[in-house]
Amino acid sequence: MDARVAALVAALAGCGGVRWRNADLQLDVAGADWTDEDLVRVCVAGVGEHEEAASRGLIAFPGLPLDDPVEVRVSILGQPGEAGPVALSAAEPYARVEWTDCEDCAPCTAEGAPAAAGDPDRLLAVRLE
Repeated sequence: MDARVAALVAALAGCGGVRWRNADLQLDVAGADWTDEDLVRVCVAGVGEHEEAASRGLIAFPGLPLDDPVEVRVSILGQPGEAGPVALSAAEPYARVEWTDCEDCAPCTAEGAPAAAGDPDRLLAVRLE
């Protein structure tokens, strides 16, 4: 029995764990009234949109180009308001913006495509405070 358990552990260890990396760019959004079930949309001009549950208030958007700067907007679907636009770059990789309530705001939109798998890219981290 011990040999089988050891073989199983060895096989599982070879599967690799969760891949992670440090963010290249970070945007903190203060003042938004969010819950962990809210759907957050992050829009990057020329790259596109990424939607993710607010969960713990952390959203990762991979595939940003190496070109500077990138323009970022954040919407919480179903809530009137937005954060941004804000420009992030290698020289200014961090920004903190306040959530702005507005009754006639539509969720952000952006067209484009993220970097292809294996191409050099940057990772954007958005933190809801």
